[in-house]
Amino acid sequence: MTGKRIVGAILGIVVVMVLAACTGDPTATPTATPTATATPQPTATATNPPQPTATATNAPQPTPSATPTSGPTPTPTATAVPTATATPTVPPTFTPTPLPGEPQIIVLGPSKDNTLYESSAGNISNGSGQYIFVGNTNANNARRGVISFDVASIVPAGATIISAELTLNMSRSTSPTSAIELHALIADWGEGASDATSNEGNGTAPALGDATWVHRMFSSVLWQTAGGDFSPLVSAVVSVGGSSRYTWNSTSEMVADIQGWVDDPSTNFGWLLFGNETTSRTAKRFDSKENPTAGNRPTLTITYELPAGS
Repeated sequence: MTGKRIVGAILGIVVVMVLAACTGDPTATPTATPTATATPQPTATATNPPQPTATATNAPQPTPSATPTSGPTPTPTATAVPTATATPTVPPTFTPTPLPGEPQIIVLGPSKDNTLYESSAGNISNGSGQYIFVGNTNANNARRGVISFDVASIVPAGATIISAELTLNMSRSTSPTSAIELHALIADWGEGASDATSNEGNGTAPALGDATWVHRMFSSVLWQTAGGDFSPLVSAVVSVGGSSRYTWNSTSEMVADIQGWVDDPSTNFGWLLFGNETTSRTAKRFDSKENPTAGNRPTLTITYELPAGS
């Protein structure tokens, strides 16, 4: 036991010497320094919060545009533009307002025309034909033309007629020159749909409303005298020879006829054309208002004036 005490004493001396060397004070009695005990800190446990789960929605994805490959530039295709068809526009008829005391000139086409073919049965006409016949045929059958103009539709009421001229185109004749007279008709008459063929010299069956040698209007209204009801007074006359245009120049009788038609339109029945019926082969063929050549159709030229102060 003595040896253990000796060793213990030596160890104590050694400890004191070591401590004295560390503090510089060999006589200081070592004081036990309390050891700081670290207070345990709560450890933060990271909780992973639930993350929202993305639900993949199958949405249409844009189709990537093809990257143009360099090459020749395509030529654009021209779109055909419909061509507008120009519709000819008929210009409106302009009738100038006449000034009082100043002469006005108008040119009219017929409102109707026809041929009276001599026939006791009254069964021949040519209301819509392109020709009018006047005179006697080779068989010595008479032909008389009838023609009318709607004067009152153009010439103002109260106008004074100064002059008038009737122009017809004679397109066929085998006879020598003969006189063709104008006579004012004193009864109304008709133009129907009858249309003779070929040269039209023989006419055709009358249509409803046609004028014939017997009828004013086929088939029920008759002339008082077969061959037409007309004034015996000659309104104008012209000698007609070869094919050409002929004009019945103004006369006082023509002017009086037209003045009466303006003053009282109900008396306007037009004129009858009367040729040489004393012998055969005197017939003349004139172009009617239905003639396909517009320049050959009949015309009536009227000069009139309105009274001052009207």
